[in-house]
Amino acid sequence: MSAQSISLRMLSTQHAAEDEATDRVFIRTAELFSALATPLRLRILSAICNQGKSVNAIVEAVDSTQPNVSQHLKMLYSAGIVAKRRVGNQMVYRVRSEDVLQLCRAAYTKIETELDAPKPSGRSTQWAGPIKLPSQF
Repeated sequence: MSAQSISLRMLSTQHAAEDEATDRVFIRTAELFSALATPLRLRILSAICNQGKSVNAIVEAVDSTQPNVSQHLKMLYSAGIVAKRRVGNQMVYRVRSEDVLQLCRAAYTKIETELDAPKPSGRSTQWAGPIKLPSQF
């Protein structure tokens, strides 16, 4: 085997390892976006972004049912987005990573800006109603 052949094989192996690492990052990114892909989950994160809350407090904050909120909290917990701890007979949830909140804030702000912009079609001069960024999000 020539030195050039060995060198090409080593580069190919290195390239395959880099592709595998990149694929793992893309897979994990897709999993994160999937976990954030419902409005209720985003509202839950907004409700607990400044401090942990019990399930009952979250239910009240997001105006949903306890079984529904619990199901979404389970998904967020499984995805590693929220942490939980037992306090007495209640479970308290908090956001695990400030980075996830920054991502949500950036996306929320971008969409809010787009919704506030005039329609590009030229047919309508209506502006979308303003969306207030939750102070806690």
